[in-house]
Amino acid sequence: MSTVFQAQQPAAVQPLKRIESHYRTFLARRWLGLSWRAAILCSAVTASALFTASGGQASIVPSGAALGLVGFALAIYPILWTRRSFVTSPLRLAASENLAGTTISILLSPRLVHLLASYFLAGAIFAAGYCWALDWYRPESALGLWTPTPRHPWHLNERFIFLVLGNSALFLLAGLQDVFAHSFRPIWPLKRSPFSRAVQSALAMAFPGPDDFNPSSMTGGSFVLFVLTYFFGRRSAWRFLVQHSAGLLTPFVINFAKSSRNTITYSLIGHLLLLRMTMALATSMPFAAIMPYVTQPLSFDSFTSKSPYTPDTYLLMALKLDEPYYRHFTLMELLRVAHTPARRKAIFSDMSRSPPLINSLWQEMLLSLGRSYQTLSSRGSASASRPPSAIKPASTGPDPRSIAIKQADIFRPVVKQKSTLSLALQNVLDGPIRPTPPTPVVKVGEAAMIVRQRAVKSAEDVQAQVVGRIEATPLGSKVVSEAKGWSARTNAWVGRTWATRRFDGVLPDVESVLWIIDIFATLAVSSIEEDTYGYVQQVLPATMEAIVRYRSALVSLQNELVMAASSLGPSSAAGAEEAKLLLAVPIEGEQIDFILIDPGSQLIGAACEGSMRRISERFGPSLSAFRFPPAIGHALADICKPA
Repeated sequence: MSTVFQAQQPAAVQPLKRIESHYRTFLARRWLGLSWRAAILCSAVTASALFTASGGQASIVPSGAALGLVGFALAIYPILWTRRSFVTSPLRLAASENLAGTTISILLSPRLVHLLASYFLAGAIFAAGYCWALDWYRPESALGLWTPTPRHPWHLNERFIFLVLGNSALFLLAGLQDVFAHSFRPIWPLKRSPFSRAVQSALAMAFPGPDDFNPSSMTGGSFVLFVLTYFFGRRSAWRFLVQHSAGLLTPFVINFAKSSRNTITYSLIGHLLLLRMTMALATSMPFAAIMPYVTQPLSFDSFTSKSPYTPDTYLLMALKLDEPYYRHFTLMELLRVAHTPARRKAIFSDMSRSPPLINSLWQEMLLSLGRSYQTLSSRGSASASRPPSAIKPASTGPDPRSIAIKQADIFRPVVKQKSTLSLALQNVLDGPIRPTPPTPVVKVGEAAMIVRQRAVKSAEDVQAQVVGRIEATPLGSKVVSEAKGWSARTNAWVGRTWATRRFDGVLPDVESVLWIIDIFATLAVSSIEEDTYGYVQQVLPATMEAIVRYRSALVSLQNELVMAASSLGPSSAAGAEEAKLLLAVPIEGEQIDFILIDPGSQLIGAACEGSMRRISERFGPSLSAFRFPPAIGHALADICKPA
């Protein structure tokens, strides 16, 4: 047995490695195209900014272009690569029920800390290069780090330090805004369109620009940062460094702690604003284009043109890839194939394999759906979501996977029998059941409840009186209104973040599940006329049972999240609403543009209930020939009943 397995393993693994190499090479070329376009943009923007700051000196343009390329390689590219990793390997954070826990989980996540550090370092690199180039071509600007000052020959230039740290702080703030706005969740396409048009659409959605590209907000941020530094934090920060540097920094920063403010002037606001706008222009377009470059469908024709396998066999082998990111591309192509009549007929009529090609494809997709169901049923347990091994030892007996699929056992929960000994022990420890507590305990509890209610009511009355007095004045009314609006937005953000994290933890690949269910429905509906040998009808009852069980698990999760949202306090309404919205699409379905041959065509049924309705409407009374368990039959009747 071991000799046969060792002989078969290289032959089975080699095609998967070649397919994965095809995917990796194609995506690497696409990523290289985005990188060099972003580098050219960064170079042009940096050269334009330095040309403006130098007063129109044309000699600074070549140095500015070269500086922009270096800045892109050292500062912008690490951020692009990190943001790409959030699409290829989505971030999963634990859900928290309050603002403090949600914020702390973000700030303590190693991947997010690395991203924010990249933002801070990028701001420092751009500001340092800007100051160096401007000081070289325009010495009167006095922005170099070692520019002599009238107070000390070895004294560092405080203007340089202010611009470097200030630009880093502003760019770090932009990174925090992206993090708190959930800007890194992968968005897979719902509409088939040319790659260039998809990129143009993504860029058009990013402009008119986000908040960090708004000149008014950037001007306000630069001014606030200058005022805080100028009036409050400047001298205290330098004194702290002098006192805690063991004398090493004293010759360089001792004079910063003095009361003179000749080096920090309002002219630095203009430099800070120009730096921030430069970085916004250099990063907004590449950041917006990351998603289509990383998620748009691949060109499978280029993969299969020189392959010894047929396109459909190539897709069958690609479905066995363990990488979830690559599996998304395979399912997108298979969804396109399912909606192409000529390709469907080729799959149905292919008898060159044993078992037939349609059975093999159906089996792999049903196994993928089963793995997602296990993850959903175990509420995100890592052990249940682990994919089975792609290579199994050869055996002469029946394939256990085919039996499981035929009976749909992978979708039936395992019944755990409780031992008689544990039940008896529990009865002994718990003692007899007492329906009502003793009277003294009830009275004490009622008294405590009354006291607590009176204390809460008293506190609310005092709070209402204080707020009423503040709102009596025009300024107080404005402040209270802004505070209430900020509080409402914060509570809504906490609720949405909580629901999103719970959803992502349980359904990490919801898009692939929707595509698989839609492929099942499309092939089932088409099998009436195109499946000559009736292979689909043989597995259709088990498939419908699997989809119904998956829907039941989704409904259970939705009810669980809605009930759990009640513990969020002020954020409960937002959390419950977000949970309903997130699970409404996989449960009920909606009319969306899907990945079809015709970009303008519409498809209804990209979800459990929609797919069941499509199948029932097409098969009609013929479904009565199928036999389902009573619970599944009642659920199907409820789904397919007329509205």
